Amino acid sequence: MVDDLGKLLGMIVKADIYRFLMEEGHYDTCPVDWVMTKKVVAASPNDDLVGVAKKLREHNIIAIPVVEEDNTLKGILTVEDIVDYFLNEN
Repeated sequence: MVDDLGKLLGMIVKADIYRFLMEEGHYDTCPVDWVMTKKVVAASPNDDLVGVAKKLREHNIIAIPVVEEDNTLKGILTVEDIVDYFLNEN
């Protein structure tokens, strides 16, 4: 989730949704803000791919937002993206 200026506020992935669904509540009226991870591990557009892969593994996460120094979201990199990259390189 980003604000009106494109600044990263948080992120929601399948694991967040699964964790949320394990608790009773009003699923149809719950705002995304309640479910998303707000302390997001992020990568820089200048980070090398192996370093980002290590960060994913280190934090046991499946996706990482790529943000500029001013916290503007540039994209999201997933484990699948990294695997596909290496498979297509050979």
